[in-house]
Amino acid sequence: MVHSCLPIFIIHLSVCDDGERVEVTNKVYGATVVTMLRALDKEGCLDAAHFPALEYFLKHVVERCEEIKGMSSSPNYDLVCKAIGRRLFKDKSEEYVTMEKARLKEWMKGLKAKLQAEVRDGVKGMEKEAREKPWYAGGKSSDEHDKNRDFVLSRVWKEYKEYLKTVPKDPMRGPGTWDISKWTAAQKKEFEFAGMSDDELHD
Repeated sequence: MVHSCLPIFIIHLSVCDDGERVEVTNKVYGATVVTMLRALDKEGCLDAAHFPALEYFLKHVVERCEEIKGMSSSPNYDLVCKAIGRRLFKDKSEEYVTMEKARLKEWMKGLKAKLQAEVRDGVKGMEKEAREKPWYAGGKSSDEHDKNRDFVLSRVWKEYKEYLKTVPKDPMRGPGTWDISKWTAAQKKEFEFAGMSDDELHD
């Protein structure tokens, strides 16, 4: 179930205004992804037969990594995913493509007609984009990834825990609890828009 939770984990980075926390959390995410993929590969399970959504997962991770790179520095775990994607999905067999289309068709049966049309349009757009430049473009196997210390989960997780020790665990303003239901009316009043100055509203 790890692979189903990872995308949710990274989404929250986009609403975090602590740059250092974004970087260290992103390192943990990248190291977790690479560690998981290496474990699956070692067990002989890194393929679409054992992991039907593998291509979509790898593509999603690549997109998220590139998004983070647009805001901050990031380990190149996108290149690891691209390398795997290029190796596994560059030359799909006719049988595999047929199976993909069958899965999509079966999934779409449960959607409303309007949404089915949107999905078809989306698929056409992705197919055109893939022909022009596949998502795994630039992915090449390299020993560099194996030696990257940012992909050693034990080391990165230790760094993450050390950083969290410096982060306040309680609210920096107001009552010492995040549970608003336990705040008094007077404590809530401080945070009401009507009681704030223009400077506070724009902080």
